[in-house]
Formats: sequence, structure tokens, C-alpha cells
Amino acid sequence: MSVRDFKGIPSIQEVECWGGALEAGVRLFSLKIFLIPEGTVLAFLEPSSANCVTYSEFSSCFIETSDTRNSRLRVLVPELNEGESKVYGCNATSIKTLDHYKITSWNIVVTRESEYPCVFTGLI
Repeated sequence: MSVRDFKGIPSIQEVECWGGALEAGVRLFSLKIFLIPEGTVLAFLEPSSANCVTYSEFSSCFIETSDTRNSRLRVLVPELNEGESKVYGCNATSIKTLDHYKITSWNIVVTRESEYPCVFTGLI
């Protein structure tokens, strides 16, 4: 899970959730990105069925069929005020065998930094 400025614009943050950190040899069954603590789901995908559902107008899915762990969800966060933060969560359900699945969870704090940081050098 990661966060960065969207296309270099500091007032818009892009949160990304993907299965790349999952162990080799597993198949990503589903990926979900949501707000914490509300639990509001913003986007959900199932690579095996090419199913992508976005509940936020600023969310997107990328499904990688050759290695499902590389499938991704992205959400844009344009509404934060300077210094304001939100916490996002990501759940990845992976399958190794038919009777063995695992849910891996991550979270990340998104904070909008000041676009014009004030530098104080002392009194004149």
C-alpha cells in the first residue's frame, strides 16, 4: 500500500493498494480498499472474474491476469485540507490451494502537506 501526490499535484493524493507484497505462488482472489475507522468500501476487485466495483468517483482498478498479485486499486483523495489526515485500509485475500486462503491487511495514513511551507530563519 502506498500514497503519493497525484501527477505531482500536492493537493491531490493517490492511494494505491495491490497484492505485490504477497508471497510468490499465491493467487490474488480479491482486493478491497476502504476508509478506517468507518469501514466504507471505496473499491473492490476480483481478478479471476475480471470484476471491478468502484464506490468512489475517484477510484480505479487494474486487473493483471497473468500474475493476479500485480492487480491494483487506486483512489484519489482531493478533499483534504492542509494538515488534515485520513486512514485507508486494504485487504487482500489470496489463495494457495483450494482449502487454504489468507487475508492480508495493510493501512496507511494520508496527510495533505502544506503546499507553501513556511520557513522561519529567525529575527532580523
